[in-house]
Amino acid sequence: MGRVGRPVRRTRCGSGSVQRTTSSHGPPSWQVTEVADLRGDRLLVLYGELDIVTAPRLSALVDALRARRHAVALDLSEITFMDSTGLATLLAAGAELRRPSHAVRRVFELAGVARLLGDE
Repeated sequence: MGRVGRPVRRTRCGSGSVQRTTSSHGPPSWQVTEVADLRGDRLLVLYGELDIVTAPRLSALVDALRARRHAVALDLSEITFMDSTGLATLLAAGAELRRPSHAVRRVFELAGVARLLGDE
């Protein structure tokens, strides 16, 4: 078990190991998998809903990683629902946004900021 009772799996990837930590603490509609590379960069794969209930947890996680000087990217491919709080959280995070789901792309389009997602 990793810190805070979270399971940790280590896998080989290329020339080094990657640490993956999955946390399902919090609302049942929310899950994050943290993938660390050898440089210390972090990819957070978000699952489920990013809304007024779950967005503060994402903010706290990104802030904690940034406080340790980790570069952070967010994989949004598994987000099934997002509200305006989720949008504001993603914009405030200042992280690289990868693979936005249809739900994420739709909210960005409605808000008129779809260009921030790039051409994925």
